[in-house]
Parts: sequence; structure tokens; C-alpha cells
Amino acid sequence: MYKMTKIVLPFVMAFLFLACSENETMPVFDKVELNEYLNNLPSVLQIAPFEERKIIQKNARRDQYTLEEYEVAVGFDEQFLFNPSSEIFYPGSLVVASSVVEGSYKPISAPRAAIVLSTSLTGDKTSITVDSPKLSTTRDAISTLLKDRNFDIPPANLRYTTDEVFSNNHLKIALGGNYEGFGTNVSGSLAFNYEKETTKVVVKMIQKFYTIDVDVPDQSAAFFNESFDFKEKIVNHKPLYVSSVTYGRVFLMSIESTMSKVELEAALQASFLGGSVGVNAETEFGKIVKTSTIKATIVGGSATIAGQEIGDLSAVKEFIASGASYSKENPGLPISYRLRELGNNEVFTNVLYSKYTKRVRVDQISNKSIDFDINLDWYGLKTKAGSVLKPERVFIRRVDVVTGKSNEKELFFGSEYKVKSRLELLTKKDKVYIVFRDYSNKDTHVFALPAMLDLIKKGLLTSNGHLYDLDKSPLKTEELYHNSSILTLGIESYKIY
Repeated sequence: MYKMTKIVLPFVMAFLFLACSENETMPVFDKVELNEYLNNLPSVLQIAPFEERKIIQKNARRDQYTLEEYEVAVGFDEQFLFNPSSEIFYPGSLVVASSVVEGSYKPISAPRAAIVLSTSLTGDKTSITVDSPKLSTTRDAISTLLKDRNFDIPPANLRYTTDEVFSNNHLKIALGGNYEGFGTNVSGSLAFNYEKETTKVVVKMIQKFYTIDVDVPDQSAAFFNESFDFKEKIVNHKPLYVSSVTYGRVFLMSIESTMSKVELEAALQASFLGGSVGVNAETEFGKIVKTSTIKATIVGGSATIAGQEIGDLSAVKEFIASGASYSKENPGLPISYRLRELGNNEVFTNVLYSKYTKRVRVDQISNKSIDFDINLDWYGLKTKAGSVLKPERVFIRRVDVVTGKSNEKELFFGSEYKVKSRLELLTKKDKVYIVFRDYSNKDTHVFALPAMLDLIKKGLLTSNGHLYDLDKSPLKTEELYHNSSILTLGIESYKIY
């Protein structure tokens, strides 16, 4: 008996030791502590968005041009994704906030709870649950959602934008995304020679098919399902999660031309930016080809081009005609995404800053002034998805950029839901804004008109009396600070002095 006790006792002690050790390494998942930690973390600091402003005028040149240095900071609620194969950007993924600002995009690996994804497509059950969210399982869920269910075909809606580019850093703002190391294949295919004194423009044609969205968590800790060292994984700032990914297709065109900005934009508008390829489109585009180097890249859709030089409109026609509608065979690719802060679920606005030099011609145009009518329609303010945003109050703000003085005039829509307002004696030192404001006196949407010198130059090349005819060729401009809405307006009945 004594010998048996000596033999059994070590095994019992070993069992009790392992049991105690196992209990010690299985801490309880304290959601309350995690919620409190995440909610109290500060948001990552960024520069505040501001409109383009002149820093300094350089006087090194002795010809008819002067060099002017500018800076701008633009906030993006939605960033375009030009590397659809990237493993970082899928609905529900977590990223380090500071790395987004830097453009490196570092993922956060942690034990995740189930999430629910849904699509903006209609016609069938729109949601699916992902039990253990990670890249592979999320891809599988999205594939199942799109292939096993029948959805209505969304309306084809192409949106066109043009942006003049002055530096490689400024190109990031034109593209609407900041990526260091990856995603640069697109910016490389659109590379400009910034040493040449040419007009450099990026044209984007964007067609959104649908979005895949993740349900916003009621509590921050609901994103996780077991304990982990969150104070080591998540430090300094609130983390970000991808709350929405947009699928569709994008046509990018880089144009480097000896034409002026006004001449180039007029030729583009006449060729295909008006929304269709008309009878005179080839002739107008031919004017650009003769003076320009043009490259194109397509992301999504059935047509594929990557940094290919083009000499006619065939690539544009093919893009418009091929893969223009969503289908199971043509589901599109991820083209943009939206981030939210985990801790308050607020949409994260990524601010991109750029400093660049402009080559400005010194001539008599700088001494001219212009009068014109602002023509607004009640239904002219829309979301980027095309939904009408009914205005509460609308103002025209005129700012003297030299003195900083400004004045405002409130506009009132008439019985036909339109309003016109005359602006007179505008010069290069004036900046005009259209400001939409709610009844609590908070600015909700702010739009900037083109620079007065650009409008004067355009007016000198236009003969029909309107710079932008509201009914035929309106100006479409994006919201200034958040790029969340689009305003369609007319600039009509102009006079230049």
C-alpha cells in the first residue's frame, strides 16, 4: 500500500498542476474593459482640409511666365482602390489608423467575432454571415452572396471627372488615394514628366455597380470573440475598419499636352466628357492627340488596358460599351472603400496634402473682370450615388483672397424650382462658393466655382454666351471638403471687361 501511494501521488500532483496551469492561461474575455479602452483612445491626428492656396510667388523667370507655389489639403470619405487584388481591403478588416495616414496600411490581426455582410443590390436576400472573418472566409462569403442569389441589374451610371496635376504627390489627390509601396502600379502607368512645361490632366470615368457593407457593431468589443492582448495590438489611436467596399469599374486616362488647360478641357468636353461619343467626338479628340501623349488604364469590367498609349477614341468606346452592366459574369472589381473608427463608428476622412508649383502665364487676362449668372436647380444637389439632396438654405459666398473679406447672399427658389443670381466685376482676386446650410445654420455642403482667371480664359474661347449652360452643358463639381456630394449648376450670360 505504501508503495502504491508513492507511485500514484506524483501522477495526481501532475494532473492538478496542469489543471491549474490551464485555468491560469484562459483569461475571461472582458468586453467591458475592451469597450472602455477603445472608446477612450483618441482619433489619429491629421491636418485639417483646406482649399488650394498660394504660398509664395517665385520671380526667377524672365519670360512671359511666372512660377507660383501652392498647397492644398483634401479630405476623402471614400478612397479609390487601384489595386483590386490587395489583401488589405475587404469588408470588416481592421487597420492601424496612423498607417492609413502614412499610406502603408498595416492590418490588425486579432480573434474576430462573426460579422454580417450585405449588398446594395436588390431583388433577393441581401445579407450573409461570416462566422470567422478573415480574407479567405470573407471572399468566400461574398462569392456565395453574388453567385447563388439573383439580383436586379443596377442602372448604368458613368461619372466623369478631370483634374489638373502639378506633381507626383499632387497626383495622389487627383486619383483619390494615398498608397506607399502597393497600389502604385496605377500611378506608375499614369506617370507624367514634371520637368516638361505641359498641361497635365487625369480623366476618371467611374461606374459603380454595388457596395458590400458590414453591419456597424453596437459595441466596439462586438468585433472580437475572445480575449487577446488588445493593449499591445491596438495602441495610441482608435483603429479603423473597412465598413464598405464599392465594386465596379474605372477608366483612367492621363493626358500630357501643349494645349492650355482651358483648350484641353473644352476639347475633352466636346469629345466624350459630355456623357456620349458624338458625331464630332473623333475630330475634337484628334485635336488632343496631335498635341498630347495619352495613356489609359482600366480597372474592372471586361476590357483590360494597363498604361497603354492610345491615339483615338476606340478604347473609350470599348469601355463605355463593354461590361457596362453588372451580371454574375461581370461583377466588377473593388474600386473604392470607406473606413470607420472602431470606438465611435464615425466615417474616417483621410486628408491628403500636397505642395506644388504652377507655371502661370503673365498677360492681359490677369487684369480683366467678368460678370455672370449663377443658375441653380432645386434638384441639382445629389449624393455621389445619384440621390437628390433637398436643400434647406443656399447662399453664394464671395471671398476676396487678398484681404480675406467675404460677403454672402441667400438665394430663394421660385415656383419652377430654379433660381438665378447675377455676380458682377469678378476678378482674379475673387473666389466664389455655393454654400448649402441647414436650418440650424450649419454648413452641410460647400462647393467652389472654378478660378476667375480660368472662367475668363474659357469665356474668351466661347461664343455662345454661356460658360456652362445648365440645360445643355452644366458644370458638375464635387463637394469641397468631404467629396460626398455633387452639384450641377449653370454659369451663364457672361460678360468680360
